[in-house]
Amino acid sequence: MGTPVREVRTYCRICIAQCGTLVTVDGDPASPVVRQVRGDAEHPVSKGYTCAKGRALPALHHHPLRLEQPLLRDADGTQRPVDWDTLLTDLGGRLAGIVAEHGPDAVAVFYATGAAFDAAGRRTAERFFDRLGTRQKYSSLTIDSPAKPLTAEMVGGWPWLNLVDDDQECRLSLLVGINPIVSHGHTTSMSNPRARLRAQRERGELWVLDPRRTETARMATRHLQTRPGSDPFVLGFLVRELLADGADEAYLRAHASGVDDLARAVSPLDAQRAAAVSGVSVDQLHELLAAIRRAGRISVVTGTGATMAASANVTEWLRLALLTVTGSLDRPGGMWFHPGFLRPVDGLDLPVSPPEGRIEPGPRSRPELTRRFGEYPCAALAPEIEAGNVRALVVVGGNVASSFPASGGIRAALRSLEVCAVADVVETETTRLATHVLPSVGQLERADVPVLLDAFTDRVMSQRTAAVVPPVAERRPVWWSFARLAEQLGLDVLPRGLTWETADDDAIIDPIVARSRDPEALAQAPAVVLSSVERFGWVTGHVLPGGRWRLAPPPLLAQLAELLTSEPGVDVAPDGLLLVPRRLPRAMNSQLHDVRQAGATPQAELLVHPADAATAGITDGVMVRVLGAHGATRAQARVTDEIRAGTVSLPHGWTEPDVNRLTSIVDETDALTGMVRMSGIPVRLEPEV
Repeated sequence: MGTPVREVRTYCRICIAQCGTLVTVDGDPASPVVRQVRGDAEHPVSKGYTCAKGRALPALHHHPLRLEQPLLRDADGTQRPVDWDTLLTDLGGRLAGIVAEHGPDAVAVFYATGAAFDAAGRRTAERFFDRLGTRQKYSSLTIDSPAKPLTAEMVGGWPWLNLVDDDQECRLSLLVGINPIVSHGHTTSMSNPRARLRAQRERGELWVLDPRRTETARMATRHLQTRPGSDPFVLGFLVRELLADGADEAYLRAHASGVDDLARAVSPLDAQRAAAVSGVSVDQLHELLAAIRRAGRISVVTGTGATMAASANVTEWLRLALLTVTGSLDRPGGMWFHPGFLRPVDGLDLPVSPPEGRIEPGPRSRPELTRRFGEYPCAALAPEIEAGNVRALVVVGGNVASSFPASGGIRAALRSLEVCAVADVVETETTRLATHVLPSVGQLERADVPVLLDAFTDRVMSQRTAAVVPPVAERRPVWWSFARLAEQLGLDVLPRGLTWETADDDAIIDPIVARSRDPEALAQAPAVVLSSVERFGWVTGHVLPGGRWRLAPPPLLAQLAELLTSEPGVDVAPDGLLLVPRRLPRAMNSQLHDVRQAGATPQAELLVHPADAATAGITDGVMVRVLGAHGATRAQARVTDEIRAGTVSLPHGWTEPDVNRLTSIVDETDALTGMVRMSGIPVRLEPEV
């Protein structure tokens, strides 16, 4: 007779694009099989698009590494299956004992990418740790992007001013260190990126600054193959020249302060200096400048190629300066600021930060790693564990062991903890080190709204989904785990007096929806709601300190001055090689490296230019040692001219090859954000004998 087949509408929660999908399910309703995922042609934003990772969700859902039952580590280090009561009783008792003896700051939490895509789980976990009273909070923000909220706060007065390009009228878009065809954006999504970039190129011009000829660079009107870390020199040159000829003077008079200080700061960045540092020609720089003058208003979009570099803060500041000088901020034809849908902020009186931002003291072991945005930098976690200040760590949806800088140190620190509890959907390097493993439901097994990703979409929109299939085995929602722990510790973390026995996903999501722009429309699941709210003008007229962009924050002026004192302006290894990260089309960052095929682990190849390969005595396909000042890793070489000479590239988030062995939490932390340099790392290569 066959098995029942149904198709369920939902949306993908692998990346910030959140594409609409249709999931084909068959088999016993109590234990269904997920057969296929395809794009939803009726979704008003993604319009039928989904990427290889989204289409691979059936393989992820049924993956042999899926966590099926709770695991508890015994004294001899082995993990054994237990029931939930045993696991949570043990975990709750240990946490209570640590808090009683050492205080709440002895318990730390890391909110990883997986937590960002789980509305009910993240909200309940936040309530748990807020009520516990710990200040030891960490997130993936300081692994790849703290420069963005930092500069938004210093220049615009509020850290969460998230920029979106005007994809209807913008005539020139400049992409800096970002490959949206693979990543689908960084802090702003780009669903169906090929169509989006093609439309930009047809409407005007698309320029890319990147040391690698990426999939996105191949679509560009022009691609400038810049040296890693040199983005501030190119952007500073553009600002310098436009201030002399081509600035929107009326906009600057009305909406900017510190223009003269900015002009003085970028005055050394003439075409010759910018060309010498960036590795592109003077003619190419002038051609980009001429294109911007022709376009008038522009968009500038940055990604991890820029924000993981040592120069990230200066790059992001000069990006905002360039947009201000061209009159492109908060105006049609340029870029707009996302006002949020689930958390609308355009009608709120937002607190204005001072030019240096809001800073709190750092942790006891590393006081110089100051606390910003309510959390410590990830670089502080291992020192805090080593010093005995953190005795328990709870990881929500992430792989600390392979994503953190100075990986050897963090892995040793994880092993030394009294408690290392991990809530995740698949086995990872971190779950293998855990004392307590909490097998969590995957995205197809829970109801959701994109609560933390609300302002990262390229439309003012939201969507809601019901669970596609019920959870199997002993998988449980993250909110359920924290609600049960909270009960043991006497904490109230669920809304409206609900208990873990009476609540469900929707009971936690409903209050979030109730505060949104359109609760009634979004109450129906699945639903996609687009808002017609005015996107332009609300920041300039309502948020800015004194109605003006602060173009010369003293801490950023100082960082630019320091950058200008070095020659040629970026660090270069003795043999001239700089390592940059990249993403792979089918790898889910540090969670799973390939979901097309159970157990498949593709090579994370080292990209090497033919000239550099010849110098190092390397041929295509050989194993290579990658050596830096702080450590070494090994990788298989792929000799290709898609990367510029003097640059090599490895993906981030792998345990082999492990780029984090090349990083340092002591010598390479940014003074303002505490972020570790993860891109533009000086290295040398040796063929493996």
